[in-house]
Amino acid sequence: MYDDYQQSSREESITIQQIDFVFQDNPHCLEFYWTATDRDEKQTYDHQTYIYCPGKSMVSQIQH
Repeated sequence: MYDDYQQSSREESITIQQIDFVFQDNPHCLEFYWTATDRDEKQTYDHQTYIYCPGKSMVSQIQH
C-alpha cells in the first residue's frame, strides 16, 4: 500500500527575526523568515517573512 512512498526533496526552515516587539500597535509580536529549498539542487524556490501577533493571527506576509 505504501510502496510508492518517496522522501520529499524539499527542506524547510524557519528563522526568528524579532521576538516580543510591537507591530502596528500590537504588542508581543513575532517575526520569522520561512524558506523552502530543493535538497538536491540547493535552490530556494519559496521564501517569505511573516509577522504573527497574539489575538490577531498573521498580520503581515512579505514574499521575497
